[in-house]
Amino acid sequence: MVKQVEMPSGAWGNDAADWQGSSEEWRERMEQAEREADSASQEQAASPLKVVDLANFTTIRAKPTEYIINPFVPRGFVTLLGGHGEIGKSLLGLILGAHVATGQSWAGLQVSQGKVLYLSMEDAGDIAVFRLQLIAEAYCLDPAALIANLTIIDASDAGPLAQEVNVGGIRTLLTTGIAEEVGKLVPAYDLIIIDNASDAFDGDENSRRQVRTFIKSLARWVKGHQGAVMLLVHIDKQAARNGAQGNTYSGSTAWHNSARSRLALTKNGKTEAIELAHEKLNVGRKLEEPLCLEWSETGVLLPISAQARQSAKALADAAHDQDVYHALRAALAAGRTIPTATTGPTTAWHVLQPFPELPDALKDRSGKSRLDAALIRLSRQGLIRQEKYQKDYKTRERWVI
Repeated sequence: MVKQVEMPSGAWGNDAADWQGSSEEWRERMEQAEREADSASQEQAASPLKVVDLANFTTIRAKPTEYIINPFVPRGFVTLLGGHGEIGKSLLGLILGAHVATGQSWAGLQVSQGKVLYLSMEDAGDIAVFRLQLIAEAYCLDPAALIANLTIIDASDAGPLAQEVNVGGIRTLLTTGIAEEVGKLVPAYDLIIIDNASDAFDGDENSRRQVRTFIKSLARWVKGHQGAVMLLVHIDKQAARNGAQGNTYSGSTAWHNSARSRLALTKNGKTEAIELAHEKLNVGRKLEEPLCLEWSETGVLLPISAQARQSAKALADAAHDQDVYHALRAALAAGRTIPTATTGPTTAWHVLQPFPELPDALKDRSGKSRLDAALIRLSRQGLIRQEKYQKDYKTRERWVI
């Protein structure tokens, strides 16, 4: 159904001792690196600085940014799609690629049809094909367009695109033969999806210099023909859980700074909904509100409408209200006092935690705000009320039925 290209295994290790080829090949590789460094030095000596002509800036209309997926994926740049393990980012990457291949809009976003290269460095090709079958069925995508415009490369047994090597105590990042092979294919494609950075980048993710070099090398792939790169990246689980105030990436800030657009696929700690947030776009206006996604019965992520989202939230809220009410009754029957305080060491959430009537989803830290909201809704419905009482010569408040 989909073209699959087998890539050769990489031969690079972390240093000269890990090199699997001959010493002569190692020497040739080092000489090549030195020539590249000399060439870069010569270019720098010739000054890469260019004066921009402003003579006609008042009359020339600047060319607006073009997008493959508007506004997620701008042409000519690298877009990061982050998410922690098992959240579905590989699946989402393939979903977006399949929509570009067919030219079908996704979640109400405008999609430009084009050629897509999906570099699967984490999963074998048959897994990608299986996912694609489910995606095509769930979204009713044209199989002929997928065959014509989507290429899947199985690079799960290949080496990285860039690797840190240590020669004489000096650590540097070099592109590999795998990157050279892929680079030859790139000009024929509008969108290159790399799944994922942990397999493609074998360097120090906390090194700004190495990360910046890697991202810029990917951007150079598509500058000439105005294609785009989407790089899938893992993010810290704690950051994914708490939203990280819009900074869901792992490692150096260069991952954020070097990419022009950045997406984050996370689970909302309050609603448990899967959300795709557009956290950065510095070549246009980003999408302000996150998109809400849900799993289909066949295991495909599907966008849901705002109306459906509100309906789902209303159902979840009603279920939480019922659970909290039953837990409250059980606690009161056991002689427990349910404080109305929402902060401090003793709150309703602390008191209700031990009771089996309270579901596990409301017992962890992320469930506290949902429990507090349920208490407010129950109070507004007249099912519970606040009552003042005296303790330790102080007036306090508690929830009663």
